[in-house]
This record gives sequence, structure tokens and C-alpha cells, in this order.
Amino acid sequence: MKLFGVCIIILLIISGCQSQRSIKRQSIKLTHKEFNIMKQDILKNFRKPTERILYTKPHLMDYLNFAVWNNREIDAGIAELLRLYKDMKSIYYDDPYFDITFAPIYGIFHSRAPLLREFMVSQKFPTAKKLPLERKIMYLQIKAQYFQVLTDMLNIQREVVTNLLLWEKLKKIIMIKRNKLHILNKIKKYLTSSISFQAEKGYFEEIVNINLRVESIKKEIANSKSSVQNIKNQLGRTLYIKNYSNLKIPDLKTLHSLSYQNVIKDFSRNPELLKYKELIKQSELEIDRSTRNFIPDIVLNLGFTLKSMDPVGSVMGKKGLLSSLMLNLPIYREKLMAQIEARVFANYTAKFEFSNKERDLLKNFFNNNIELHLNQSILKIINKQINEVYLLENYLRKLISVGESNLKNNLEVDIVLFDYKEAVIEYEYGEMIANLNNRFLIGKFILGVEK
Repeated sequence: MKLFGVCIIILLIISGCQSQRSIKRQSIKLTHKEFNIMKQDILKNFRKPTERILYTKPHLMDYLNFAVWNNREIDAGIAELLRLYKDMKSIYYDDPYFDITFAPIYGIFHSRAPLLREFMVSQKFPTAKKLPLERKIMYLQIKAQYFQVLTDMLNIQREVVTNLLLWEKLKKIIMIKRNKLHILNKIKKYLTSSISFQAEKGYFEEIVNINLRVESIKKEIANSKSSVQNIKNQLGRTLYIKNYSNLKIPDLKTLHSLSYQNVIKDFSRNPELLKYKELIKQSELEIDRSTRNFIPDIVLNLGFTLKSMDPVGSVMGKKGLLSSLMLNLPIYREKLMAQIEARVFANYTAKFEFSNKERDLLKNFFNNNIELHLNQSILKIINKQINEVYLLENYLRKLISVGESNLKNNLEVDIVLFDYKEAVIEYEYGEMIANLNNRFLIGKFILGVEK
């Protein structure tokens, strides 16, 4: 019977190890389910599309939806969010200790020796509301991580939209360059048909120049096509798909219809800025927590003894209740002060990062506005020049009709007109990118999560 208690303890340890394995298997299944639930809740405003739709007739929203659902960076952020949430739930009292004392050890095996069998339960109780404070700190950290997930989603949307707009711009420019190529070939054909009686006017030199211009435009078209492939490659990496070469450019009417003008400088919804605000609050509470370490915690012991002995081994009595109270002594002030100072510097860091981020947002916002107004001013000038070219083109048509001009002059004007149209595409792209960047800076999504 004396070894019965020892055997019970060994069996409890073995059964605990076996249950630990089953709990581990169950927890893996449970965490996978919780991850999917959390992801669906955060991305509830984003419809999950299939990859196949990106190769047929996709819309802008299909790209944005697929990007946030399939991007691993967002998955990592959501997993970190869940980890912090579970850490907050795990903030509780420490497990109690169950202590069994046999004294002397020799008495376990030889009944001649007097035996002391003592059972003790110990529980630590943090004072000064340290546990609720820990939960508040962890809650602020969870909020900061949530805003980090929103920041990642915002950056992914910005990356996808920027690449799609660049793709659209290159597509339009390739079309214009092909039109210019067609016109140059017309001019070349006109000069070749007239060369027999106009060689003395230097048409040979013009044909050589046209050939050089044709080759130059062909190289530009090839470079633009290569840039389109690079954009598809970049989109493939962002969307985490392998078959990116078959991607189709979506209809960007939704993007062009967004209201960008007069974007108000208001960063109250910028998720990255909100993240730093939560980190500042967290660091302030951590300072409070560090100061409370000067207050001792309490350890309460309750026990029961079957026999007790005096120092010389004689039996003093039989059953009895035991209790004791322990306090940790925070006497190492230098260590505790260093902990407080570390938290103070963490608070400084969070405030400096917030200030620096706010300044960067302001700088980028004003730079985007400068770029926006510059592009708008240049577009006004170019559109005015395009109207003048149209007037010149109409005038040349009248001269051709009365025989005072030739087709070559009219075709040259067409080339100039396409040059201007190409410039218009470039500056319209710059204007839209500046407007989009300002929209993202104030924390406005193209789709969803505008809270």
C-alpha cells in the first residue's frame, strides 16, 4: 500500500502524455477550421472567384477579390491575428502545483522508520490587477495586427490596380504605334510610286529616314510587348498563380468611374497609421505593467499531513492541516527599473514611428497633388495642340482637293496627331495613378473594408 501512491502518480503521468498527443491532433484540426472562419469574416466583402475567370472575361473586382483571397501575405497576417487572440485567451492563473512529500525516503520501504506523508497544493495569485492589464495589452496588440492585415490588403490592391492600369496604357500605346507604322508605310509607298519623276527632290533620303523611323517604332512595340509580359509575371506573383501568361486584361470601367477629384487630406482611416496608434496605447500600458512588478505576488499553499515528526524522529501526532503564504520579494530594483525604462523607450519608438509615418503620408499626398496638377496642365496644352492639328488636317484636305498639296503632307500631320495622342495616354495614366495613390493614402479601398 505504501507504493500505491507512487504507482498512481506514474499512471497519471503516462495517461497525460497519451492525452497530450490526442489533444495535439484535435487542436490542429480545430485551428485550421478557426483560420478559415476568421479569413471568411475579414474578407466577407470580397467574393471568392475561381482562377479560371481570370483567363476568360474578368472584371476588375475579379482581380481584386482573387488577390486578397489567394495572397499568402494576407494569410500570414490572419494566422498571426489568430495566434495573438489565442495568446490573449491563455492569459490566466498559472497551473497549481501538487506536492507530495515522503520523509524520510528510507521510510517508504522500511516500516520501522516513522513516515511523514504530506500533500500540498500551491497556487500563485498575481496582485494589482496584473492579469486584466495583460489582457488589455494583448487586445491592443490584436487590434494593431488587424490594421496590419488591412494595410497588406490595401497595398495588394494598389499593386494590382497599378499593374492593370500600366497594362491598359501599354495596350493603347501599342495600338497607336501600329497606326503610326501603318501611316509611315503609306508615306513610303507614296514616295516610292513618285520616285521616277521626283528623285531630284530628295525623296531617296526621305525613304531612308522613314525606314529608320519604322524600325525604331517596331523596337518600341517589341519593348512594350515585353513590358506587358513583365506585368503579367508580376500579377502572377501577386495572385500566386503559375499560368500568368494567359491572363486577360479586365474591363477597367469601374476603375475609371471612381471619383478621385478633390480627395480630402484625411488620414483618420489609414490602417497603417491606426496600427501605430494602437501600438502607442499598448506601450503605455506596458509601462504601467512594469511599474506593477514592484508589488509582490501571493503564493498560497494548502496541505494535509497524515503523520508528523519532531526533529529527532519521534511521532508527534497524526492527521493535520497545513497552510502557508509566500510573497516574492522585488528587491532587485535595478532590474525592475531597467524593465520600465525599456518600455518607455518602446513608447518613444512607437510615437516616433507614428510621427514619421504621418509625415511620409503628408509628403506623398502633396507630391501626388503636384504630379496631378502638372499632368492636368500638360493635358490641357496637348489637347489644345490636338485641336490645332485637327484644324490643320482639315485645311490640308481642302488643299489636296484643289491640287495645292499632296497626300504625303496630310499623312505627316496624322503622324503628329498620333504623337500627341500617345502623350495624352501617358499623362492620363500619370494623372490616374496620382489620384489612386491619394485614395489609398487616406485609407480608401477600391472594394470593401471601408470602416
